[in-house]
Amino acid sequence: MEINQLIDNMPLDLLQHWLKYCLLLIPQVCVVVVMAFVAIRCHWFRRALRGVELEWKPRISLALIFGVAGILSDFAGIRLNLDHPTQFESFASGNNPLSLNPREAVIGLRYALVLAGGLIGGPWVGFGSGLLAGAGRYFIMGGDIAHIATITTLLLGLGAGGARHYLPRWSMTTMGALVIGLTGTAVRGLIIFFSKDTNGLSIEAFIPYAIVNVMSCVLFVMIMRDLDRDWLEWEAREAKFRAVRAQVEPHMLNNTLSAVQSLVYTDPDKAYDYIGKLGKFFAETREQCASIHASIPLKLELEQLRLYLEFQQLRFPEQLACNIDNIPHELLDCQIAPRSLLTLAENALTHGRRGRPDRFEMRVSAEDLGDSLAIRVKDNGCGIPPARLARLGKEPVDSKQGNGSALYQLQQSLEACPGHAELNIASGHGAYTEITLTLPKWREPW
Repeated sequence: MEINQLIDNMPLDLLQHWLKYCLLLIPQVCVVVVMAFVAIRCHWFRRALRGVELEWKPRISLALIFGVAGILSDFAGIRLNLDHPTQFESFASGNNPLSLNPREAVIGLRYALVLAGGLIGGPWVGFGSGLLAGAGRYFIMGGDIAHIATITTLLLGLGAGGARHYLPRWSMTTMGALVIGLTGTAVRGLIIFFSKDTNGLSIEAFIPYAIVNVMSCVLFVMIMRDLDRDWLEWEAREAKFRAVRAQVEPHMLNNTLSAVQSLVYTDPDKAYDYIGKLGKFFAETREQCASIHASIPLKLELEQLRLYLEFQQLRFPEQLACNIDNIPHELLDCQIAPRSLLTLAENALTHGRRGRPDRFEMRVSAEDLGDSLAIRVKDNGCGIPPARLARLGKEPVDSKQGNGSALYQLQQSLEACPGHAELNIASGHGAYTEITLTLPKWREPW
């Protein structure tokens, strides 16, 4: 059927067909929205989103998710007769529910999901999801235009990923997602329009395809962006609350002031100096809690740790030896969750010294691992029993030595860290404990 004939002879019928296309595709939009809501509530999915620019595993995971979703969306799409564009039905209702006849095409949300994957994950996710969804279209469904559908799917994924890479902020705005979605749809329409195998596909299905796919892409990006931001803000508030509650513990303040009080009569100048340090310690704590970010540079965390250790050495001058050494200068601006090192130091001093009459030694060091860094806190304390060691950091552990909630909360706070972060505990019972905190070398606050 010629274009002019469609426009001149059946404009009302054409509008009716477009409306029917849209009504058949709208349920898929609802599925995409639900998928976004469910995905962002999964911890592993949020960690993949935040680590996608640093590591390959998150990229592969996201590419698989969006690629498989693109394949499944085809099976929920519309089966269209290329020779008679006004003849269409849901894909599953056809004679062969797993593949297309030679002169059939499928209209679904494959392009929208691949575009969303590229916008959220960048070029490699866009390429991977486009390649997987395109391969599914080519090898599973077939049809005369399978090669065209495969090429356009791959191009749209790469294009969206490229936009995310070169225009990261703009591409994740509503306007950016809309422009990229429209551009991708236009490219797909031009390729199909100039293909001799598609006939009326570009005329009958382009408008409803454009409306539904662009709308789906924009909605998905908006939901993922807003919900991820809400989760980050909630996690940041929780981390700040835990930091305030732990750092302004009454016993820590009371013990430090008691030690300073004893200095007032014996060494007033030293007492005055420690009061100033205590004020600085709590002032910096307050600034961290007022920050909109859930991370601070390693340099600031080390400064807080040094102040804390000075207070402890004031109380136990002959019993403690705390060293912070081997910290590579290039790691000082890397981001870390507030109070991470203080938690490890407090844990060592509280539990490691128990039952040791001799001198307690603790050493803090850091190592550059390339894409990540490792921070270690090692002591010569009493160690941890194997049964307790197996559970520490994974869950609260009730016992006479404490409930292990500090390490568990620290492990939970690592969920907000972009990329892969982990806490490893090694101990020789009665000999030592070494805790290693491994973090991505992220230099921008999260």
